[in-house]
Amino acid sequence: MELLDSLINKFPSTSSCCCGCSLETGCKIIGWVQTIVSGIGLVLYVIILVSFALLITVSPGASIFGILITIISGLTYVGIFLLGLYLLSGVYHDDANKLKIWLYGNVILLSVHAVLFILDLIGSIFTLGLMIGPLLSTLIWMCVTVYCIAVVKSFRDERSRQPEA
Repeated sequence: MELLDSLINKFPSTSSCCCGCSLETGCKIIGWVQTIVSGIGLVLYVIILVSFALLITVSPGASIFGILITIISGLTYVGIFLLGLYLLSGVYHDDANKLKIWLYGNVILLSVHAVLFILDLIGSIFTLGLMIGPLLSTLIWMCVTVYCIAVVKSFRDERSRQPEA
C-alpha cells in the first residue's frame, strides 16, 4: 500500500474541478458518471454473454476464448461500478477510507491500461498496422483518469486539512 500511496501523492493537486465546480461537486460528478457508464457497460456485457450462451447451444464449436474475454470484461465493469459507488459513498458520508479505496483502484486500473497501451503501441509499430482509433481512445481515457484521480486526491487532501466539526 505504501507504493500506491507514493504514486497517488505524485499526482497533481487542483483547487477546483472542471467548469469551476467545487472539488466535492466534481467528485460527485465523477462518481455518478463512473457508476452510470459502468452500469450501462455491465448491462451490455450481460447481453453479449447471453448471446454467446445462445450461440454455444446453436454451435457447440463457438469460441470459449471469446466467452472468457467477455466474462473478464464484465467483471472489470463490476469493479469499476463498485469503485464509483465507493466514491459516491465516500463523498456523501465524508469517509476518507472509501476515497482511498477509489484512488487505489483507479491508480491500479490506470497502471494496467498504461502497460496495455505500451504493448499495443509496440505491437502496432512492429506489425505496421498502426490503428490510431483504439490507441487514441485509450490515451484519452488515461488522461481523463489522471484528471479524475487528481480531483479526488485534492478533495481527500482538502477534507483531511479541515478540522473535525
